[in-house]
Amino acid sequence: MEFPAAFAAEVMRSAQKDRLYVQMLIARLFPAVRIMATMGLGRPAHVVSSPIARKRIATAAEMLYLFATLGAGVQTLGEEYASIVRRGSRSRMAPSFGKRFLFILFHCLSPYLPDAVLAACKSIVKKKDKDPSRLEPLAAWILKHEPLIRKCFPVFSAIHLALFYLNGRMYEVSKRIFGIEYAMARQLRQGEAENTGGYEVLGVLILMRLGIQGLRELYLKLDSIEVDDDEDNSSNDDNGVKANRSGALDETNVGFEGSGWVRLIKMVPSISTYNQVHIVSGIANSNDEHALRSFILLAMYCRMVPQQA
Repeated sequence: MEFPAAFAAEVMRSAQKDRLYVQMLIARLFPAVRIMATMGLGRPAHVVSSPIARKRIATAAEMLYLFATLGAGVQTLGEEYASIVRRGSRSRMAPSFGKRFLFILFHCLSPYLPDAVLAACKSIVKKKDKDPSRLEPLAAWILKHEPLIRKCFPVFSAIHLALFYLNGRMYEVSKRIFGIEYAMARQLRQGEAENTGGYEVLGVLILMRLGIQGLRELYLKLDSIEVDDDEDNSSNDDNGVKANRSGALDETNVGFEGSGWVRLIKMVPSISTYNQVHIVSGIANSNDEHALRSFILLAMYCRMVPQQA
């Protein structure tokens, strides 16, 4: 007998409950570590209380919690609370110990991976004269495009969150990478599957906002290129379009620059300022309002085009 897939609400409720228990474990683990470090090892108190030390203690607490539950092959407290169980997205069987072990390591240590990779790239580039490596071109490329790579992280995270809202399967990025999803561990009540709503609208809004932001970034990039070409060809263009390098346009000009697209694109925040949409107990934060505002602006413009024509 195959258990039905868990609903998005149960998956989110389980993750929220697990975070609560991890925070409780951190609150109890930190005083013990501080006493052991100051009294037993002679470490200064301010070193143990530093943000870096707190982050490492939080990572250790989360790893301890996951190894005690997921690593042992039993449900976490959040999964038990939501009555869901883990299974492979393809095999429909419980994940093996090796997959669970690698998942815990990746889930807990992934926040440290970008800095570790950058440090390794810097070390490879510095040693290219003394100890040449085949990875030197790749390391140089990563260091050169570091700002762009970091800028892509929130975009990928937003796409992952939108996919979860659309299908309700994998809430964490690490579970999507390792192919771990959830199934219900109880029998569904009559009419529960039909009456349980999802968050598909939020997923569509996130994708629409990312699309509008991508068009905005592309338009500003193309506009800056046109400005550079105009400055190279002529420095005294009195009749042309006046724009600065940041992509700001004079809305009094005729043609495309004076159309509603310019006003619409300027109203949408840039991708770098994007914050994920999180749902707690079915209530969305203010980012949904911004996404809905972008959708309304686009719809209003589409209705204005026939009237102008």
